[in-house]
Amino acid sequence: MIKFTGNEMRVLKCLDFKPISVAALVRATMMPRMTVYTTLLRLLGVGAVRIVILNNSKRKLWAKSDASKLRSEIETHTRKLFGIDLNIKNANKNIFNINGRDQIAEYLINVTGLNYGKRLYTMQNSSNFPLWVDIFGKRWTNKHNKLLVDNNVIVFSIYSKNIPRSILDDKDIIENYKGRKGNSMAIDDKYFLPGVALYIFENQILFIDLNKLEAIVISNHNFIKFFIKIFELIFEGGDRDKLYFEYGRDK
Repeated sequence: MIKFTGNEMRVLKCLDFKPISVAALVRATMMPRMTVYTTLLRLLGVGAVRIVILNNSKRKLWAKSDASKLRSEIETHTRKLFGIDLNIKNANKNIFNINGRDQIAEYLINVTGLNYGKRLYTMQNSSNFPLWVDIFGKRWTNKHNKLLVDNNVIVFSIYSKNIPRSILDDKDIIENYKGRKGNSMAIDDKYFLPGVALYIFENQILFIDLNKLEAIVISNHNFIKFFIKIFELIFEGGDRDKLYFEYGRDK
């Protein structure tokens, strides 16, 4: 069960399912603007609130999460990503969805900034790399890559072979990768679904569908430990070759 702080409770009491601005929350809570904003980001991380942008406006509003919509989104994305159906009876506050380019971009920047010196595990098709640039822009892509370096995030990535030349030949993008800590592994394209990316931080998982600009976030859940153990086996398992041999890997 999630335990909210005093500031989080004050903000939640002033929120409804109808979107409201940060300025309005500042007036209602009588808290400093920066305190309100950082509190909203923490509540966003556990799925208690959501970001709303109306009529293609750049103005960001906030509202309580809609559990009924969340259930539908989780079931839909589970079928897409894993090919299975889940009978979810109760929406979990630790599982929520994000929709839209700007919302996904901002959330990924924020969660990366909160994981200084920690590990990040990623998996995606290399064909996604130019897709990130096309959708989110080169400036955002470089900003996120540079943040990973500056924040000393240790990145373990699995991607498909044959990275597009448009990425390899872009000196600006490559420059922002320099100094990044971690390890990587390239495997065959057939093991990836184009347009889908997996990001696993130590306290959150993000499943991102770049084609539909939708994401599922799982925070503070045993699913995270489960996926991390799989990546640890891949990158750190001392008996990995023996394991492959015993299960019939071609030599």
